[in-house]
Amino acid sequence: MKWFKLVFRQKQPLHIGSFRWGVIAETGIFIPGWTMWGALTDAFLRRESFARLDESEKHFAAVTSFYPALLETGSTEKEISSLEPMFPLYKKGRFYLGGKSEAEFRFYFTDLLMSTAVEGISRKAWDMSLHEIEYILPCSRKNRSGEKIFSLYWIGLIGLEDEKIFSFIPRLIYAGGERRYGMGEMELVLQKEVKNDELALWNLDGEGNLHLERAEPLKNFLPLEENVCLQGETALLVELNFRKSVPEAEKAGHFVKPGSLIKNPEAYAGKKYVLQKGKFVRV
Repeated sequence: MKWFKLVFRQKQPLHIGSFRWGVIAETGIFIPGWTMWGALTDAFLRRESFARLDESEKHFAAVTSFYPALLETGSTEKEISSLEPMFPLYKKGRFYLGGKSEAEFRFYFTDLLMSTAVEGISRKAWDMSLHEIEYILPCSRKNRSGEKIFSLYWIGLIGLEDEKIFSFIPRLIYAGGERRYGMGEMELVLQKEVKNDELALWNLDGEGNLHLERAEPLKNFLPLEENVCLQGETALLVELNFRKSVPEAEKAGHFVKPGSLIKNPEAYAGKKYVLQKGKFVRV
Protein backbone atom coordinates (compact mmCIF):
# COMPACT_ATOMS: atom_id res chain seq x y z
CA MET A 1 0.00 0.00 0.00
CA LYS A 2 1.24 3.49 -0.89
CA TRP A 3 0.23 6.56 1.06
CA PHE A 4 -0.36 10.04 -0.29
CA LYS A 5 -0.92 13.42 1.29
CA LEU A 6 -3.85 15.30 -0.25
CA VAL A 7 -4.39 19.05 0.08
CA PHE A 8 -7.75 20.51 -0.96
CA ARG A 9 -8.59 24.19 -1.27
CA GLN A 10 -12.06 25.02 -0.04
CA LYS A 11 -13.97 26.89 -2.76
CA GLN A 12 -17.48 27.05 -1.30
CA PRO A 13 -19.02 27.12 2.18
CA LEU A 14 -18.85 23.72 3.86
CA HIS A 15 -21.35 22.05 6.19
CA ILE A 16 -20.17 18.96 8.06
CA GLY A 17 -23.19 17.46 9.82
CA SER A 18 -22.55 17.37 13.55
CA PHE A 19 -25.31 18.30 15.99
CA ARG A 20 -28.74 19.86 15.87
CA TRP A 21 -29.65 22.30 18.61
CA GLY A 22 -33.32 23.22 18.22
CA VAL A 23 -33.55 24.95 14.83
CA ILE A 24 -29.75 25.20 14.39
CA ALA A 25 -27.84 22.53 12.45
CA GLU A 26 -24.29 22.92 13.77
CA THR A 27 -21.30 22.07 11.61
CA GLY A 28 -18.28 20.06 12.68
CA ILE A 29 -14.94 21.85 12.34
CA PHE A 30 -12.95 18.97 10.85
CA ILE A 31 -13.91 16.54 8.09
CA PRO A 32 -14.31 12.93 9.28
CA GLY A 33 -12.82 10.21 7.11
CA TRP A 34 -16.20 8.77 6.17
CA THR A 35 -17.25 12.17 4.77
CA MET A 36 -14.11 12.39 2.61
CA TRP A 37 -14.56 8.76 1.55
CA GLY A 38 -18.11 9.58 0.44
CA ALA A 39 -17.00 12.69 -1.47
CA LEU A 40 -14.14 10.91 -3.26
CA THR A 41 -16.21 7.82 -4.07
CA ASP A 42 -19.14 9.88 -5.35
CA ALA A 43 -16.91 11.95 -7.66
CA PHE A 44 -15.13 8.80 -8.89
CA LEU A 45 -18.40 6.96 -9.61
CA ARG A 46 -19.86 9.91 -11.50
CA ARG A 47 -16.75 9.92 -13.65
CA GLU A 48 -17.13 6.17 -14.23
CA SER A 49 -20.91 6.40 -14.87
CA PHE A 50 -21.58 4.48 -11.64
CA ALA A 51 -20.03 1.27 -12.96
CA ARG A 52 -18.45 -1.32 -10.61
CA LEU A 53 -20.10 0.12 -7.50
CA ASP A 54 -18.95 -2.57 -5.04
CA GLU A 55 -15.35 -2.39 -6.25
CA SER A 56 -15.26 1.40 -6.29
CA GLU A 57 -16.40 1.66 -2.67
CA LYS A 58 -13.15 0.03 -1.54
CA HIS A 59 -10.75 2.28 -3.47
CA PHE A 60 -10.72 5.17 -1.01
CA ALA A 61 -11.58 3.38 2.26
CA ALA A 62 -8.09 3.84 3.77
CA VAL A 63 -8.53 7.57 4.31
CA THR A 64 -7.91 9.69 7.37
CA SER A 65 -9.94 12.56 8.72
CA PHE A 66 -9.01 15.90 7.16
CA TYR A 67 -7.94 18.94 9.15
CA PRO A 68 -7.77 22.63 8.22
CA ALA A 69 -4.67 24.60 7.35
CA LEU A 70 -4.52 28.38 7.03
CA LEU A 71 -2.72 30.31 4.33
CA GLU A 72 -2.83 34.01 3.64
CA THR A 73 -4.97 34.74 0.61
CA GLY A 74 -2.86 35.12 -2.55
CA SER A 75 -0.06 32.81 -1.43
CA THR A 76 2.16 30.97 -3.90
CA GLU A 77 2.20 27.30 -4.86
CA LYS A 78 5.45 26.86 -2.94
CA GLU A 79 3.75 28.07 0.24
CA ILE A 80 0.89 25.63 -0.34
CA SER A 81 3.38 22.74 -0.49
CA SER A 82 4.67 23.63 2.98
CA LEU A 83 1.23 23.68 4.64
CA GLU A 84 0.79 21.67 7.82
CA PRO A 85 -2.58 20.57 9.23
CA MET A 86 -4.00 22.01 12.43
CA PHE A 87 -4.07 18.74 14.34
CA PRO A 88 -6.73 18.29 17.05
CA LEU A 89 -6.00 18.22 20.77
CA TYR A 90 -7.65 18.90 24.10
CA LYS A 91 -6.33 21.49 26.53
CA LYS A 92 -7.93 21.87 29.97
CA GLY A 93 -11.04 20.10 28.70
CA ARG A 94 -11.44 22.27 25.60
CA PHE A 95 -11.09 21.19 21.98
CA TYR A 96 -8.42 22.88 19.86
CA LEU A 97 -7.33 22.74 16.23
CA GLY A 98 -3.65 23.60 16.29
CA GLY A 99 -3.31 26.76 18.34
CA LYS A 100 -6.95 27.84 17.90
CA SER A 101 -9.68 26.89 20.33
CA GLU A 102 -12.97 25.65 18.91
CA ALA A 103 -14.63 28.93 19.94
CA GLU A 104 -11.96 31.01 18.19
CA PHE A 105 -12.12 28.91 15.02
CA ARG A 106 -15.91 29.21 14.89
CA PHE A 107 -15.72 32.98 15.42
CA TYR A 108 -13.41 33.52 12.44
CA PHE A 109 -14.48 30.75 10.08
CA THR A 110 -18.18 29.95 10.52
CA ASP A 111 -21.45 31.68 9.73
CA LEU A 112 -25.18 30.88 9.66
CA LEU A 113 -27.66 30.54 6.80
CA MET A 114 -31.23 31.22 7.93
CA SER A 115 -34.25 30.06 5.94
CA THR A 116 -37.91 29.19 6.32
CA ALA A 117 -40.67 27.59 4.30
CA VAL A 118 -43.23 29.97 2.74
CA GLU A 119 -46.98 29.45 2.36
CA GLY A 120 -47.93 29.39 -1.32
CA ILE A 121 -50.87 31.79 -1.27
CA SER A 122 -50.17 34.25 1.53
CA ARG A 123 -46.38 34.17 0.99
CA LYS A 124 -45.87 34.38 4.73
CA ALA A 125 -43.49 32.21 6.70
CA TRP A 126 -44.74 28.73 7.46
CA ASP A 127 -45.18 28.17 11.18
CA MET A 128 -42.45 26.12 12.89
CA SER A 129 -40.33 25.96 9.71
CA LEU A 130 -37.49 28.35 10.61
CA HIS A 131 -34.11 26.64 10.55
CA GLU A 132 -30.48 27.74 10.56
CA ILE A 133 -27.53 25.96 8.96
CA GLU A 134 -24.06 26.68 10.26
CA TYR A 135 -21.26 26.41 7.71
CA ILE A 136 -17.49 26.84 7.42
CA LEU A 137 -16.38 29.81 5.33
CA PRO A 138 -13.77 29.38 2.55
CA CYS A 139 -11.71 32.15 4.18
CA SER A 140 -11.65 34.08 7.42
CA ARG A 141 -14.19 36.81 8.02
CA LYS A 142 -13.47 40.26 6.68
CA ASN A 143 -12.84 42.82 9.38
CA ARG A 144 -12.06 46.48 9.84
CA SER A 145 -8.96 46.13 11.98
CA GLY A 146 -6.58 45.37 9.11
CA GLU A 147 -6.10 41.72 10.07
CA LYS A 148 -4.90 39.37 7.35
CA ILE A 149 -7.43 37.26 5.47
CA PHE A 150 -6.64 33.54 5.48
CA SER A 151 -7.94 30.92 3.03
CA LEU A 152 -8.86 27.45 4.25
CA TYR A 153 -7.18 24.31 2.98
CA TRP A 154 -7.87 20.74 4.12
CA ILE A 155 -5.16 18.13 4.60
CA GLY A 156 -5.34 14.37 5.06
CA LEU A 157 -3.83 11.07 3.96
CA ILE A 158 -5.08 8.27 1.74
CA GLY A 159 -3.68 4.78 1.23
CA LEU A 160 -4.10 3.02 -2.12
CA GLU A 161 -3.57 -0.67 -2.83
CA ASP A 162 -3.69 -0.05 -6.59
CA GLU A 163 -1.40 2.81 -7.65
CA LYS A 164 -3.37 3.19 -10.88
CA ILE A 165 -6.25 4.60 -8.85
CA PHE A 166 -4.06 7.57 -7.88
CA SER A 167 -4.48 9.06 -11.35
CA PHE A 168 -8.26 8.80 -10.94
CA ILE A 169 -8.46 10.85 -7.73
CA PRO A 170 -10.98 13.58 -8.64
CA ARG A 171 -9.72 17.17 -8.88
CA LEU A 172 -13.06 18.57 -7.75
CA ILE A 173 -15.14 17.00 -5.01
CA TYR A 174 -18.22 18.01 -3.03
CA ALA A 175 -17.94 17.22 0.66
CA GLY A 176 -20.51 17.44 3.42
CA GLY A 177 -24.18 18.29 3.23
CA GLU A 178 -26.50 21.02 1.98
CA ARG A 179 -25.20 20.89 -1.59
CA ARG A 180 -28.52 22.24 -2.83
CA TYR A 181 -27.52 25.53 -1.21
CA GLY A 182 -24.26 25.64 -3.19
CA MET A 183 -21.99 24.19 -0.54
CA GLY A 184 -19.14 21.72 -0.41
CA GLU A 185 -16.91 22.29 -3.46
CA MET A 186 -13.22 21.57 -2.85
CA GLU A 187 -10.32 21.53 -5.31
CA LEU A 188 -7.31 19.21 -5.08
CA VAL A 189 -4.22 21.45 -5.24
CA LEU A 190 -1.47 19.14 -4.02
CA GLN A 191 -0.79 15.41 -3.77
CA LYS A 192 2.48 13.75 -2.82
CA GLU A 193 3.66 10.40 -1.52
CA VAL A 194 4.49 10.19 2.18
CA LYS A 195 6.73 7.84 4.13
CA ASN A 196 6.68 6.23 7.57
CA ASP A 197 7.82 9.31 9.52
CA GLU A 198 4.79 11.30 8.38
CA LEU A 199 2.46 8.32 8.75
CA ALA A 200 3.50 8.10 12.40
CA LEU A 201 2.16 11.64 12.94
CA TRP A 202 -1.26 10.25 11.98
CA ASN A 203 -0.93 7.18 14.28
CA LEU A 204 -0.40 4.93 11.23
CA ASP A 205 2.08 2.40 9.89
CA GLY A 206 2.68 1.61 6.22
CA GLU A 207 -0.14 -0.96 6.08
CA GLY A 208 -2.78 1.32 7.57
CA ASN A 209 -2.61 -0.24 11.04
CA LEU A 210 -2.73 1.66 14.32
CA HIS A 211 0.69 2.91 15.38
CA LEU A 212 0.46 4.20 18.95
CA GLU A 213 3.68 3.78 20.86
CA ARG A 214 3.39 6.72 23.25
CA ALA A 215 0.77 8.99 24.77
CA GLU A 216 -0.19 11.43 22.01
CA PRO A 217 -3.40 12.99 20.65
CA LEU A 218 -5.33 10.84 18.19
CA LYS A 219 -5.85 11.95 14.59
CA ASN A 220 -8.65 9.48 13.85
CA PHE A 221 -11.45 7.79 15.77
CA LEU A 222 -10.35 4.79 17.87
CA PRO A 223 -12.58 2.11 19.47
CA LEU A 224 -13.08 2.61 23.19
CA GLU A 225 -11.61 -0.42 24.95
CA GLU A 226 -11.76 -1.50 28.59
CA ASN A 227 -9.28 0.00 31.04
CA VAL A 228 -8.36 2.86 28.70
CA CYS A 229 -7.25 6.03 30.45
CA LEU A 230 -7.91 9.03 28.23
CA GLN A 231 -8.03 12.80 28.27
CA GLY A 232 -10.67 13.96 25.83
CA GLU A 233 -14.09 12.77 24.69
CA THR A 234 -15.88 9.73 23.31
CA ALA A 235 -18.69 9.45 20.78
CA LEU A 236 -21.22 6.85 19.67
CA LEU A 237 -20.73 6.27 15.93
CA VAL A 238 -23.41 4.59 13.83
CA GLU A 239 -22.63 3.32 10.31
CA LEU A 240 -25.66 3.47 8.01
CA ASN A 241 -26.45 1.54 4.85
CA PHE A 242 -27.68 4.12 2.31
CA ARG A 243 -28.34 1.61 -0.46
CA LYS A 244 -31.86 1.03 0.83
CA SER A 245 -34.74 3.48 0.43
CA VAL A 246 -34.71 3.98 4.19
CA PRO A 247 -31.13 3.98 5.56
CA GLU A 248 -30.52 1.25 8.12
CA ALA A 249 -27.94 1.06 10.89
CA GLU A 250 -25.33 -1.62 10.16
CA LYS A 251 -22.76 -1.07 12.91
CA ALA A 252 -22.51 1.01 16.05
CA GLY A 253 -19.89 1.46 18.72
CA HIS A 254 -18.25 3.88 21.13
CA PHE A 255 -15.08 5.55 19.87
CA VAL A 256 -12.47 7.88 21.33
CA LYS A 257 -12.59 11.16 19.40
CA PRO A 258 -9.66 12.72 17.51
CA GLY A 259 -7.61 15.04 19.69
CA SER A 260 -8.06 12.82 22.74
CA LEU A 261 -4.92 11.71 24.54
CA ILE A 262 -4.53 7.99 25.27
CA LYS A 263 -2.51 7.96 28.49
CA ASN A 264 -1.98 4.20 28.51
CA PRO A 265 -1.38 3.14 24.87
CA GLU A 266 -0.45 -0.33 26.14
CA ALA A 267 -4.22 -0.93 26.43
CA TYR A 268 -4.20 -1.37 22.64
CA ALA A 269 -1.07 -3.52 22.49
CA GLY A 270 -1.40 -7.03 21.06
CA LYS A 271 -4.51 -6.12 19.06
CA LYS A 272 -4.78 -5.11 15.42
CA TYR A 273 -6.69 -2.03 14.32
CA VAL A 274 -6.98 -0.99 10.67
CA LEU A 275 -7.94 2.45 9.35
CA GLN A 276 -11.29 2.48 7.54
CA LYS A 277 -12.97 5.75 6.59
CA GLY A 278 -11.38 7.84 9.31
CA LYS A 279 -11.76 5.39 12.15
CA PHE A 280 -9.75 2.42 13.32
CA VAL A 281 -11.57 -0.91 13.26
CA ARG A 282 -10.42 -3.93 15.23
CA VAL A 283 -9.74 -6.97 13.05
